[in-house]
Amino acid sequence: MLKGVGAAAAGAAAPVARGADVVATDLAYICSALAGEFERLEGKRLLITGGAGFLGHYLVQAALAWNRRAPCARPIAVTVFDSYVRGVPAWLSGLQHDEALTLVRHDMTQPLPVDLGDFAYIIHAASIASPTYYRQHPIETMDANVNGLRALLEYARQQQARNRPVEGFLFFSSS
Repeated sequence: MLKGVGAAAAGAAAPVARGADVVATDLAYICSALAGEFERLEGKRLLITGGAGFLGHYLVQAALAWNRRAPCARPIAVTVFDSYVRGVPAWLSGLQHDEALTLVRHDMTQPLPVDLGDFAYIIHAASIASPTYYRQHPIETMDANVNGLRALLEYARQQQARNRPVEGFLFFSSS
């Protein structure tokens, strides 16, 4: 399901078959090696900020691959927040039919939506890892990373006060 992400924003064509084979092999390994962690995520809501980016590529696909690998289990509900400043990548557009995936256009330099909902797990990986982008938008790049982290930590604190605690939080950056 796409929220605020138009089809026209889709990126380039799908990767060549060989690249897809490498990703499939990687995802099978990740699911096998992290089976215990994925089992804890089953039936829970996972927010991945920057999910369309470099790190998000594997984070999003690994959770959805687990859902396909363990179809009898309660699926991990994955929500991706991304500004899609470089468009929606083809790999992510190709997953938009997955009922366990929600794509939301959200710039982490802005306040979190008031209707955010309850997330059990959060992975904050929002910040474009591009030297060109850094030079053009240095403040915005750091704001997404640092101020986005601050907003998500405040959300986690508020969830704790509401007796709906965030069970796990990972700050993950290539910047």
